[in-house]
Amino acid sequence: MNIEQPKRKTSDEYRLEMALLKSERDKLINEMEKYKIEIPKLEDINNELVNKLEKMQEEIEFLKGIEKSTEKDYQELRKRYDEQIEDANKMGL
Repeated sequence: MNIEQPKRKTSDEYRLEMALLKSERDKLINEMEKYKIEIPKLEDINNELVNKLEKMQEEIEFLKGIEKSTEKDYQELRKRYDEQIEDANKMGL
């Protein structure tokens, strides 16, 4: 049996292949750099939206606090009013 071994590449073929691979690598690196430019812009937009969302949530919490405070004040005034009506009724007014 005669087993043929694959033909070995010459050094010139390796050099040519390496040059092609380097060229392809450079093309890919250039292509990736285009995306690097877009990603920071996207990140900036995302950060801005997150900050706006956090501010809105703080405002909502502040408004909820005011609403609870207003309700509490109303309940206290209502209680005082009821007590005054009761006192007035006891006095016969």
